[in-house]
Amino acid sequence: MERDLGTGELFWWRLGLSSAANLIWTVSVQGRLSLQTLEQALRLAQQRHPLLSVRVDSAGGRARFVRDGSLRVPVRVLQGSEPDRWVRETELELNVPIPASNHPLLRVVLIEGRDATDLVFTFHHCITDGPSSACVVRDVLSDYHRLSTRERFEVPAAGLPPAFDTCIERKYLRFGRTKSLLVFFRQRLGRIASRERQLPAESRGENQGVWLRFLPGSLSPEETQALLGKCRARGTTLFGAVGAAYLEAISRHVRLSGNEHIGLQSSVGVRSFLDPPLPDDVCCFAASGVPTMHRPGEAADLWDLAADVKTKVADAISRGEMFYPGLLLRRMAFRIHRSQDSFVRALRKPRIFNHITNDGVVRVPPGFGDLKVLDMTTAASVQARQTGVITLAMSTFNGRAGLHFFYVTPLVGDALGQAIARDTFDVLRKQLSR
Repeated sequence: MERDLGTGELFWWRLGLSSAANLIWTVSVQGRLSLQTLEQALRLAQQRHPLLSVRVDSAGGRARFVRDGSLRVPVRVLQGSEPDRWVRETELELNVPIPASNHPLLRVVLIEGRDATDLVFTFHHCITDGPSSACVVRDVLSDYHRLSTRERFEVPAAGLPPAFDTCIERKYLRFGRTKSLLVFFRQRLGRIASRERQLPAESRGENQGVWLRFLPGSLSPEETQALLGKCRARGTTLFGAVGAAYLEAISRHVRLSGNEHIGLQSSVGVRSFLDPPLPDDVCCFAASGVPTMHRPGEAADLWDLAADVKTKVADAISRGEMFYPGLLLRRMAFRIHRSQDSFVRALRKPRIFNHITNDGVVRVPPGFGDLKVLDMTTAASVQARQTGVITLAMSTFNGRAGLHFFYVTPLVGDALGQAIARDTFDVLRKQLSR
Protein backbone atom coordinates (compact mmCIF):
# COMPACT_ATOMS: atom_id res chain seq x y z
CA MET A 1 0.00 0.00 0.00
CA GLU A 2 1.64 3.25 -1.15
CA ARG A 3 0.97 6.64 -2.78
CA ASP A 4 2.80 9.86 -3.67
CA LEU A 5 2.97 12.63 -1.09
CA GLY A 6 0.63 15.56 -1.73
CA THR A 7 1.93 19.12 -1.95
CA GLY A 8 1.35 19.97 1.72
CA GLU A 9 2.78 16.63 2.86
CA LEU A 10 5.78 17.08 0.59
CA PHE A 11 6.45 20.54 2.02
CA TRP A 12 6.58 19.27 5.61
CA TRP A 13 8.61 16.21 4.66
CA ARG A 14 11.22 18.34 2.90
CA LEU A 15 11.24 20.79 5.79
CA GLY A 16 11.86 17.86 8.12
CA LEU A 17 14.95 16.82 6.15
CA SER A 18 16.73 19.95 7.37
CA SER A 19 15.35 20.21 10.88
CA ALA A 20 12.41 19.11 13.00
CA ALA A 21 8.93 19.29 11.44
CA ASN A 22 7.01 17.78 14.34
CA LEU A 23 3.54 18.11 15.84
CA ILE A 24 3.06 17.23 19.51
CA TRP A 25 0.27 16.40 21.90
CA THR A 26 1.19 16.01 25.57
CA VAL A 27 -1.27 14.16 27.81
CA SER A 28 -1.25 13.83 31.57
CA VAL A 29 -3.15 10.87 33.06
CA GLN A 30 -3.73 9.89 36.65
CA GLY A 31 -1.67 7.03 38.08
CA ARG A 32 0.76 4.63 36.35
CA LEU A 33 0.46 3.04 32.91
CA SER A 34 1.63 -0.37 31.75
CA LEU A 35 4.30 -0.08 29.04
CA GLN A 36 3.27 -3.39 27.52
CA THR A 37 -0.40 -2.38 27.27
CA LEU A 38 0.57 1.03 25.85
CA GLU A 39 2.64 -0.64 23.14
CA GLN A 40 -0.32 -2.87 22.28
CA ALA A 41 -2.57 0.19 22.02
CA LEU A 42 -0.04 1.87 19.72
CA ARG A 43 0.00 -1.17 17.43
CA LEU A 44 -3.79 -0.96 17.24
CA ALA A 45 -3.48 2.75 16.40
CA GLN A 46 -1.22 1.82 13.49
CA GLN A 47 -3.95 -0.53 12.28
CA ARG A 48 -6.66 2.15 12.64
CA HIS A 49 -4.53 4.90 11.07
CA PRO A 50 -2.34 3.56 8.22
CA LEU A 51 -0.14 6.69 8.05
CA LEU A 52 1.30 5.69 11.44
CA SER A 53 2.85 2.66 9.69
CA VAL A 54 4.42 4.37 6.70
CA ARG A 55 7.95 5.36 5.81
CA VAL A 56 8.87 7.80 3.05
CA ASP A 57 10.62 6.32 0.02
CA SER A 58 12.23 9.00 -2.17
CA ALA A 59 14.07 6.70 -4.58
CA GLY A 60 13.87 7.86 -8.18
CA GLY A 61 13.13 11.46 -7.20
CA ARG A 62 9.51 10.83 -6.14
CA ALA A 63 8.57 10.88 -2.46
CA ARG A 64 6.05 8.15 -1.65
CA PHE A 65 4.37 6.91 1.49
CA VAL A 66 5.03 3.16 1.74
CA ARG A 67 3.18 1.18 4.38
CA ASP A 68 5.55 -1.13 6.29
CA GLY A 69 4.02 -3.61 8.72
CA SER A 70 7.37 -4.14 10.47
CA LEU A 71 7.50 -0.57 11.81
CA ARG A 72 6.72 -0.18 15.52
CA VAL A 73 6.18 3.10 17.37
CA PRO A 74 9.17 3.62 19.70
CA VAL A 75 8.43 4.46 23.34
CA ARG A 76 11.08 6.18 25.49
CA VAL A 77 10.48 5.66 29.22
CA LEU A 78 11.63 8.22 31.79
CA GLN A 79 11.24 8.73 35.52
CA GLY A 80 10.00 12.20 36.33
CA SER A 81 9.74 13.29 39.92
CA GLU A 82 9.74 17.03 39.19
CA PRO A 83 6.33 18.43 38.07
CA ASP A 84 7.59 20.22 34.91
CA ARG A 85 9.62 17.38 33.43
CA TRP A 86 7.06 17.10 30.63
CA VAL A 87 7.73 20.72 29.59
CA ARG A 88 11.44 20.04 29.08
CA GLU A 89 10.76 16.82 27.23
CA THR A 90 8.15 18.49 25.00
CA GLU A 91 10.64 21.19 24.07
CA LEU A 92 13.27 18.56 23.32
CA GLU A 93 10.82 16.57 21.17
CA LEU A 94 9.97 19.74 19.24
CA ASN A 95 13.62 20.15 18.30
CA VAL A 96 14.64 16.56 17.45
CA PRO A 97 13.72 15.50 13.88
CA ILE A 98 11.90 12.27 13.06
CA PRO A 99 13.76 10.31 10.35
CA ALA A 100 11.25 9.66 7.59
CA SER A 101 12.97 6.96 5.53
CA ASN A 102 13.16 3.87 7.75
CA HIS A 103 11.23 4.85 10.85
CA PRO A 104 7.56 5.27 11.78
CA LEU A 105 6.47 8.90 11.71
CA LEU A 106 5.34 8.84 15.35
CA ARG A 107 7.26 8.38 18.60
CA VAL A 108 6.15 8.50 22.23
CA VAL A 109 7.75 9.49 25.53
CA LEU A 110 6.32 7.99 28.73
CA ILE A 111 7.23 9.96 31.88
CA GLU A 112 6.36 8.13 35.09
CA GLY A 113 5.68 10.37 38.08
CA ARG A 114 4.53 9.66 41.61
CA ASP A 115 0.83 10.25 41.06
CA ALA A 116 0.53 10.80 37.32
CA THR A 117 2.00 9.74 33.99
CA ASP A 118 2.78 12.14 31.16
CA LEU A 119 2.72 10.99 27.55
CA VAL A 120 4.38 13.02 24.79
CA PHE A 121 3.13 12.02 21.32
CA THR A 122 5.42 13.38 18.60
CA PHE A 123 4.11 13.10 15.02
CA HIS A 124 5.90 14.06 11.83
CA HIS A 125 3.77 16.95 10.56
CA CYS A 126 3.62 15.48 7.04
CA ILE A 127 1.16 12.78 8.23
CA THR A 128 -1.18 14.71 10.48
CA ASP A 129 -2.69 18.01 11.59
CA GLY A 130 -3.80 19.09 15.07
CA PRO A 131 -7.38 17.75 15.17
CA SER A 132 -6.56 14.36 13.63
CA SER A 133 -3.52 13.79 15.84
CA ALA A 134 -5.71 14.52 18.88
CA CYS A 135 -8.07 11.80 17.62
CA VAL A 136 -5.12 9.39 17.42
CA VAL A 137 -4.30 10.16 21.07
CA ARG A 138 -7.95 9.58 21.97
CA ASP A 139 -7.93 6.21 20.20
CA VAL A 140 -4.71 5.12 21.94
CA LEU A 141 -6.14 5.98 25.37
CA SER A 142 -9.47 4.35 24.57
CA ASP A 143 -7.81 1.13 23.36
CA TYR A 144 -5.47 1.15 26.36
CA HIS A 145 -8.50 1.20 28.66
CA ARG A 146 -10.25 -1.60 26.76
CA LEU A 147 -7.10 -3.73 26.68
CA SER A 148 -6.49 -3.28 30.42
CA THR A 149 -10.10 -4.27 31.21
CA ARG A 150 -9.84 -7.18 28.73
CA GLU A 151 -12.83 -5.97 26.77
CA ARG A 152 -13.21 -7.72 23.44
CA PHE A 153 -13.23 -5.41 20.41
CA GLU A 154 -12.14 -5.31 16.78
CA VAL A 155 -10.19 -2.65 14.93
CA PRO A 156 -11.20 -2.36 11.25
CA ALA A 157 -8.51 -2.29 8.59
CA ALA A 158 -8.18 1.01 6.69
CA GLY A 159 -6.46 2.23 3.54
CA LEU A 160 -4.19 5.23 3.12
CA PRO A 161 -6.22 8.47 3.01
CA PRO A 162 -5.77 10.67 -0.07
CA ALA A 163 -3.67 13.85 -0.10
CA PHE A 164 -6.06 16.73 0.52
CA ASP A 165 -4.91 18.75 -2.51
CA THR A 166 -6.21 15.96 -4.75
CA CYS A 167 -9.81 16.34 -3.51
CA ILE A 168 -10.39 20.07 -3.01
CA GLU A 169 -14.01 21.04 -3.69
CA ARG A 170 -14.18 22.18 -7.31
CA LYS A 171 -15.69 25.60 -6.64
CA TYR A 172 -12.41 26.61 -4.95
CA LEU A 173 -10.47 25.67 -8.09
CA ARG A 174 -12.68 27.20 -10.77
CA PHE A 175 -10.06 29.70 -11.96
CA GLY A 176 -7.11 27.39 -11.49
CA ARG A 177 -3.65 28.86 -11.37
CA THR A 178 -4.70 32.24 -12.74
CA LYS A 179 -6.70 32.87 -9.59
CA SER A 180 -3.77 31.66 -7.49
CA LEU A 181 -1.51 34.30 -8.99
CA LEU A 182 -4.14 37.03 -8.70
CA VAL A 183 -4.65 36.25 -5.02
CA PHE A 184 -0.89 36.21 -4.45
CA PHE A 185 -0.39 39.64 -6.00
CA ARG A 186 -3.44 41.06 -4.22
CA GLN A 187 -2.05 39.85 -0.89
CA ARG A 188 1.39 41.27 -1.61
CA LEU A 189 -0.06 44.64 -2.67
CA GLY A 190 -2.24 44.62 0.45
CA ARG A 191 0.82 44.14 2.63
CA ILE A 192 2.65 46.95 0.88
CA ALA A 193 -0.36 49.29 1.17
CA SER A 194 -0.77 48.37 4.85
CA ARG A 195 2.93 49.06 5.51
CA GLU A 196 3.31 45.88 7.53
CA ARG A 197 5.46 46.31 10.65
CA GLN A 198 7.45 43.44 12.12
CA LEU A 199 8.84 42.64 15.52
CA PRO A 200 12.57 43.30 15.96
CA ALA A 201 14.68 40.20 15.23
CA GLU A 202 17.81 39.31 17.17
CA SER A 203 21.11 38.80 15.37
CA ARG A 204 22.39 35.29 14.77
CA GLY A 205 25.98 34.10 14.59
CA GLU A 206 27.15 32.20 11.52
CA ASN A 207 27.44 28.88 13.37
CA GLN A 208 24.61 29.48 15.84
CA GLY A 209 21.74 27.01 15.50
CA VAL A 210 18.08 27.75 16.07
CA TRP A 211 16.12 26.30 18.98
CA LEU A 212 12.36 26.23 19.54
CA ARG A 213 11.25 27.31 23.00
CA PHE A 214 7.96 26.10 24.49
CA LEU A 215 5.83 28.11 26.94
CA PRO A 216 2.62 26.31 27.98
CA GLY A 217 -0.23 28.27 29.56
CA SER A 218 -3.98 28.16 30.06
CA LEU A 219 -7.00 30.00 31.36
CA SER A 220 -8.87 28.38 34.23
CA PRO A 221 -12.27 26.77 33.45
CA GLU A 222 -13.96 29.75 35.12
CA GLU A 223 -11.94 32.24 33.04
CA THR A 224 -12.64 30.24 29.89
CA GLN A 225 -16.39 30.28 30.48
CA ALA A 226 -16.35 34.00 31.29
CA LEU A 227 -14.40 34.71 28.09
CA LEU A 228 -16.79 32.61 26.01
CA GLY A 229 -19.71 34.54 27.51
CA LYS A 230 -18.13 37.87 26.54
CA CYS A 231 -17.45 36.54 23.03
CA ARG A 232 -21.09 35.57 22.58
CA ALA A 233 -22.26 38.93 23.92
CA ARG A 234 -19.93 40.78 21.53
CA GLY A 235 -20.72 38.63 18.48
CA THR A 236 -17.25 37.18 18.06
CA THR A 237 -15.46 33.90 18.70
CA LEU A 238 -12.80 32.61 21.06
CA PHE A 239 -10.38 32.62 18.12
CA GLY A 240 -11.20 36.27 17.41
CA ALA A 241 -10.77 37.32 21.05
CA VAL A 242 -7.51 35.45 21.59
CA GLY A 243 -6.19 36.61 18.22
CA ALA A 244 -6.99 40.21 19.19
CA ALA A 245 -5.25 39.84 22.57
CA TYR A 246 -2.23 38.34 20.81
CA LEU A 247 -2.08 41.28 18.39
CA GLU A 248 -2.43 43.77 21.25
CA ALA A 249 0.46 42.03 23.04
CA ILE A 250 2.61 42.25 19.88
CA SER A 251 1.72 45.92 19.42
CA ARG A 252 3.30 46.73 22.80
CA HIS A 253 6.65 45.93 21.18
CA VAL A 254 6.00 47.63 17.82
CA ARG A 255 5.35 51.36 17.49
CA LEU A 256 2.70 51.80 14.77
CA SER A 257 2.41 55.09 12.94
CA GLY A 258 0.43 56.33 9.98
CA ASN A 259 -1.15 53.47 8.08
CA GLU A 260 1.08 50.71 9.52
CA HIS A 261 -0.46 47.34 10.35
CA ILE A 262 0.59 44.01 11.89
CA GLY A 263 0.26 40.77 9.93
CA LEU A 264 -1.29 37.62 11.36
CA GLN A 265 -0.79 34.17 9.81
CA SER A 266 -3.78 31.97 10.77
CA SER A 267 -3.78 28.21 10.29
CA VAL A 268 -6.97 26.85 8.76
CA GLY A 269 -8.29 23.29 8.74
CA VAL A 270 -9.53 22.45 5.22
CA ARG A 271 -11.36 19.17 5.90
CA SER A 272 -14.85 20.62 5.40
CA PHE A 273 -13.81 22.14 2.03
CA LEU A 274 -12.92 18.81 0.44
CA ASP A 275 -15.03 16.56 -1.78
CA PRO A 276 -16.03 14.45 0.04
CA PRO A 277 -15.45 16.23 3.39
CA LEU A 278 -12.84 14.57 5.56
CA PRO A 279 -13.64 13.91 9.26
CA ASP A 280 -11.13 14.68 12.01
CA ASP A 281 -10.94 10.97 12.83
CA VAL A 282 -8.93 10.32 9.66
CA CYS A 283 -5.26 10.79 10.50
CA CYS A 284 -3.69 12.86 7.72
CA PHE A 285 -2.42 16.36 7.01
CA ALA A 286 -5.27 18.63 5.89
CA ALA A 287 -4.45 22.20 6.88
CA SER A 288 -3.53 25.46 5.18
CA GLY A 289 -3.61 29.09 6.23
CA VAL A 290 -4.48 32.69 5.42
CA PRO A 291 -2.61 35.96 6.09
CA THR A 292 -4.55 39.01 7.32
CA MET A 293 -3.55 42.57 8.29
CA HIS A 294 -4.71 44.36 11.46
CA ARG A 295 -4.14 47.58 13.35
CA PRO A 296 -4.16 47.02 17.14
CA GLY A 297 -4.89 50.04 19.27
CA GLU A 298 -6.89 51.76 16.53
CA ALA A 299 -10.20 50.10 17.50
CA ALA A 300 -12.36 51.47 20.32
CA ASP A 301 -11.69 48.37 22.41
CA LEU A 302 -10.40 44.83 22.17
CA TRP A 303 -13.75 43.53 20.94
CA ASP A 304 -13.67 45.65 17.79
CA LEU A 305 -10.28 44.15 17.01
CA ALA A 306 -11.65 40.67 17.81
CA ALA A 307 -14.46 41.23 15.30
CA ASP A 308 -11.88 42.41 12.74
CA VAL A 309 -9.80 39.23 13.21
CA LYS A 310 -12.86 36.99 12.95
CA THR A 311 -14.28 38.77 9.88
CA LYS A 312 -11.07 39.04 7.88
CA VAL A 313 -10.09 35.41 8.43
CA ALA A 314 -13.64 34.20 7.65
CA ASP A 315 -13.77 36.32 4.47
CA ALA A 316 -10.42 34.97 3.30
CA ILE A 317 -11.62 31.40 3.89
CA SER A 318 -14.89 32.03 2.01
CA ARG A 319 -12.88 33.27 -0.99
CA GLY A 320 -10.86 30.06 -1.00
CA GLU A 321 -7.65 31.79 0.02
CA MET A 322 -6.69 28.88 2.28
CA PHE A 323 -5.79 27.12 -0.98
CA TYR A 324 -4.39 30.13 -2.87
CA PRO A 325 -1.62 31.00 -3.34
CA GLY A 326 0.02 28.54 -0.95
CA LEU A 327 -0.39 25.32 -2.92
CA LEU A 328 0.63 26.88 -6.23
CA LEU A 329 3.71 28.57 -4.77
CA ARG A 330 4.79 25.40 -2.99
CA ARG A 331 4.47 23.40 -6.19
CA MET A 332 6.57 26.01 -7.97
CA ALA A 333 9.16 25.96 -5.17
CA PHE A 334 9.49 22.18 -5.45
CA ARG A 335 10.07 22.42 -9.21
CA ILE A 336 12.51 25.33 -9.09
CA HIS A 337 14.44 24.24 -6.00
CA ARG A 338 15.03 20.60 -6.76
CA SER A 339 17.92 20.15 -4.34
CA GLN A 340 17.31 20.19 -0.59
CA ASP A 341 19.89 22.95 -0.01
CA SER A 342 18.27 25.29 -2.53
CA PHE A 343 14.83 24.48 -1.07
CA VAL A 344 15.98 25.49 2.44
CA ARG A 345 17.67 28.67 1.17
CA ALA A 346 14.42 29.67 -0.55
CA LEU A 347 12.59 29.53 2.78
CA ARG A 348 14.99 31.75 4.69
CA LYS A 349 13.66 35.24 5.21
CA PRO A 350 14.91 37.89 7.65
CA ARG A 351 11.55 38.56 9.28
CA ILE A 352 9.38 37.45 12.18
CA PHE A 353 6.01 35.83 11.52
CA ASN A 354 3.14 36.20 13.99
CA HIS A 355 1.30 32.90 13.73
CA ILE A 356 -1.83 31.56 15.43
CA THR A 357 -3.33 28.09 15.14
CA ASN A 358 -6.56 26.83 16.66
CA ASP A 359 -7.26 23.14 17.25
CA GLY A 360 -10.62 23.99 18.82
CA VAL A 361 -12.29 21.77 21.39
CA VAL A 362 -10.16 18.64 21.73
CA ARG A 363 -12.17 15.51 21.04
CA VAL A 364 -10.75 13.61 24.00
CA PRO A 365 -12.99 12.92 27.01
CA PRO A 366 -11.64 13.57 30.52
CA GLY A 367 -11.66 9.86 31.27
CA PHE A 368 -11.98 6.32 29.97
CA GLY A 369 -13.38 4.32 32.85
CA ASP A 370 -10.72 4.37 35.58
CA LEU A 371 -8.22 6.05 33.24
CA LYS A 372 -8.49 9.75 34.09
CA VAL A 373 -7.10 12.37 31.68
CA LEU A 374 -5.91 15.41 33.63
CA ASP A 375 -4.70 17.79 30.89
CA MET A 376 -3.59 18.12 27.26
CA THR A 377 -1.30 20.55 25.44
CA THR A 378 -0.29 20.99 21.81
CA ALA A 379 2.69 22.45 19.95
CA ALA A 380 4.41 22.16 16.56
CA SER A 381 7.93 22.63 15.21
CA VAL A 382 8.51 25.71 13.10
CA GLN A 383 12.26 26.26 13.55
CA ALA A 384 13.54 24.60 10.38
CA ARG A 385 13.82 27.95 8.64
CA GLN A 386 16.07 30.85 9.55
CA THR A 387 12.85 32.82 9.96
CA GLY A 388 11.78 34.05 13.36
CA VAL A 389 8.34 32.72 14.33
CA ILE A 390 6.16 33.34 17.37
CA THR A 391 3.20 30.95 17.44
CA LEU A 392 0.17 30.85 19.70
CA ALA A 393 -1.47 27.41 19.62
CA MET A 394 -5.02 27.25 20.99
CA SER A 395 -6.89 24.19 22.21
CA THR A 396 -9.73 23.68 24.68
CA PHE A 397 -9.76 20.55 26.84
CA ASN A 398 -12.25 19.78 29.59
CA GLY A 399 -13.53 23.36 29.68
CA ARG A 400 -10.07 24.94 29.94
CA ALA A 401 -8.61 27.03 27.11
CA GLY A 402 -4.95 26.24 26.58
CA LEU A 403 -2.82 29.02 25.06
CA HIS A 404 0.58 27.56 24.33
CA PHE A 405 3.38 29.72 22.91
CA PHE A 406 6.50 28.63 21.08
CA TYR A 407 9.10 30.78 19.40
CA VAL A 408 12.40 30.41 17.56
CA THR A 409 15.60 31.54 19.26
CA PRO A 410 17.90 33.34 18.76
CA LEU A 411 15.97 35.26 16.08
CA VAL A 412 13.20 35.85 18.60
CA GLY A 413 14.85 36.84 21.87
CA ASP A 414 13.75 35.04 25.04
CA ALA A 415 12.72 38.32 26.66
CA LEU A 416 10.51 39.20 23.67
CA GLY A 417 8.90 35.75 23.35
CA GLN A 418 8.15 35.52 27.07
CA ALA A 419 6.81 39.08 27.18
CA ILE A 420 4.36 38.48 24.32
CA ALA A 421 3.06 35.31 26.01
CA ARG A 422 2.68 37.13 29.32
CA ASP A 423 1.08 40.20 27.75
CA THR A 424 -1.49 38.10 25.83
CA PHE A 425 -2.77 36.62 29.08
CA ASP A 426 -2.64 40.07 30.68
CA VAL A 427 -4.85 41.59 27.94
CA LEU A 428 -7.42 38.79 28.24
CA ARG A 429 -7.57 38.84 32.04
CA LYS A 430 -8.02 42.61 32.11
CA GLN A 431 -11.07 42.18 29.89
CA LEU A 432 -12.45 39.52 32.22
CA SER A 433 -12.03 41.76 35.26
CA ARG A 434 -14.19 44.51 33.76
